[in-house]
Amino acid sequence: MDIAAVIPMLHSLAGAKRLTAVFLERHCFGKNKSVRGWVATAGSKVIGFTMTSDWANFNLGHIDCTLDFLFVAPNWHGQNIGRRLAACAAQDALQRGCVWFRTSANPANKEAQRLYRNLGFTQRAYRPILYLAEGKALRELAKQK
Repeated sequence: MDIAAVIPMLHSLAGAKRLTAVFLERHCFGKNKSVRGWVATAGSKVIGFTMTSDWANFNLGHIDCTLDFLFVAPNWHGQNIGRRLAACAAQDALQRGCVWFRTSANPANKEAQRLYRNLGFTQRAYRPILYLAEGKALRELAKQK
């Protein structure tokens, strides 16, 4: 994956402004790799990418794969690049034994929602309550051992 080319694309996505090349290098290629990624190119230019991560579903006893990012440069939309990137990630998930392949989309991003439906994803409701510990709350929780 061409990390230098992917960073500006990531930063154009909502919520991805803090991701750095160091973070991607560590998590895509490091000893404890936790993220997989693919790029689409036109010649030597990166025009899109996708990234996935796994999640252990302890309740059901299987591993799920999450399509975390799927990005195609706007001037390349409508040419099945997003479909092909998602297909690469789905094939990898199946080969590794993942049972679910999931993603999410910003409610305002109708184009992404349409793409996911066209790819065969079905919309599911989120769990009723999501709890998140971050920042100070996370540090305080870690001290309670």
